[in-house]
Amino acid sequence: MSASDAIDRWTQSTVWYLFIPIMEKYGIKVTRQYITRLINVICKELGVTRESLRIIASPRAVMYFNGNWTSVSFDSVSALASHGTDVIFIEKLDIVEVLTDYADKYGVALVNTIGHLTEYGKDLIEASKESGAHVAILTDYDASGIKIASEVPEGIPRLGVDDEMLEYFGLSKDDKQIAVSYHPLPQEINPVRKLVEYGEDSRFNDIDIKFLEHSRVEIDAVLAAVGSERLWEYIMHKLAKLFPTRDYNRVISSSPILSGYYPKAIQNFNNYIARYVGSLVAEEQQKIESELQNVEGFIDVEDKHL
Repeated sequence: MSASDAIDRWTQSTVWYLFIPIMEKYGIKVTRQYITRLINVICKELGVTRESLRIIASPRAVMYFNGNWTSVSFDSVSALASHGTDVIFIEKLDIVEVLTDYADKYGVALVNTIGHLTEYGKDLIEASKESGAHVAILTDYDASGIKIASEVPEGIPRLGVDDEMLEYFGLSKDDKQIAVSYHPLPQEINPVRKLVEYGEDSRFNDIDIKFLEHSRVEIDAVLAAVGSERLWEYIMHKLAKLFPTRDYNRVISSSPILSGYYPKAIQNFNNYIARYVGSLVAEEQQKIESELQNVEGFIDVEDKHL
């Protein structure tokens, strides 16, 4: 199917702009956020995905694994779910960048949520868990961070920042270099108050709601106090406690390239065959490369792939 035959893709804001004339005609006054939220509600009621209707949302999450950064999108969720023995969702991008070397060493995947988790981020959590990965989340000790953590399924543990982490490092919420003044928005603190009041989610039973009403402890503050190595040490401590075993087949291949173990004579023969075949196609390959080097206008690259 050519690009001209394809159904147009829309962003969620495209729907908003297309809806403006209808709203003006009937005197409807709602916000863009209301319309974009309504898209997901309607899709759920109809039993279809937003992507099947060609309505695309920004990824707004990125995974780091084994030296590679990948945006979390509808098309990438399935592949990304196979990465890492453990997948840690982290609120702050700079914290992800600080921890990459440690994550590489132990086969752990890190996901920056870029604030509140979007639909794709939540899809990745479910897909990773279903594929056998251990999934956890790390957020600031403030109303916003608690709210972000509360938006993931109850079975996903929160690693901190919390009183347990502060106690582990010998840090105190009374230390002004650790805890800073912070005035949360009503839409942040009110849901957290309900979490604490009703006690329906055990992950938040020990939240100090009085503290969160006027202060916060960021992951960055803990990092500044203890350093990246000790912060990772605590993360590993928590993960080992929560998940004593893990499937390292997810990150270590048990099917090595065996050609490197062939007898020298076989390796030499294979190299000869490879060079011979290469010589047969070299002229045609050079011709194709020359044709593609200075193309006027555009060509359909899919037609040129082998």
